[in-house]
Amino acid sequence: MGERSTLSAHVPALAAALTVGGFVLWGCSSETTPATQPAAETGGETAVTVTNACTNAKDQVGVFRSYCAPDPYEKDAAMPTLTYKSFAEVSSDCAKFCVLDPVERDNPKCVMNCLKTATQGAISDTCLGCREQMVACGRKYCIAECAPGPLDVKCLRCMCGDNYTMEHPEGYNCYNPYNACSGLDLKYCNQLDAGAFDGFPPPNDAGACD
Repeated sequence: MGERSTLSAHVPALAAALTVGGFVLWGCSSETTPATQPAAETGGETAVTVTNACTNAKDQVGVFRSYCAPDPYEKDAAMPTLTYKSFAEVSSDCAKFCVLDPVERDNPKCVMNCLKTATQGAISDTCLGCREQMVACGRKYCIAECAPGPLDVKCLRCMCGDNYTMEHPEGYNCYNPYNACSGLDLKYCNQLDAGAFDGFPPPNDAGACD
């Protein structure tokens, strides 16, 4: 509860700063348009359409395995606490760190760097790029709802379209471009609408890392 209270206290100031600065890691363009990522061969200057980025054999294993990753906030700790985490939990840690850290929140590569460090090559950069875009989408549309807890139902509801902006008064669903980009076809929004969502899948392994 202490951590959540601390994070919640940062939300109004962060939301105002991000609104004024207009800082977004990657843009979320439309609910039906596949996500785009910078082309590596052009140094990130040309955007290319990416679809089904996580459907290859390597990434199918990587996105559903457990990770023994430290919390990004403990990166300087001599003996960080290590527990097994799902990819969703790793992504949640990176999302909070890259939004709330006073230095890293202005680094456009923070989310990708954090995800790559946590997953240690188990997931391709292209697949991680889809998750990076999803974090940016949440940062743009759902910062107040998601900063305290990216895996909370309140955040999921907003990410599934229960939000409002002048650009999208009807609401913007961040899972649609993510599903197009990754090819994973996650059904959390459908489960939420049906009253059947009971939480994100836990890591395959549990407890402290070996």
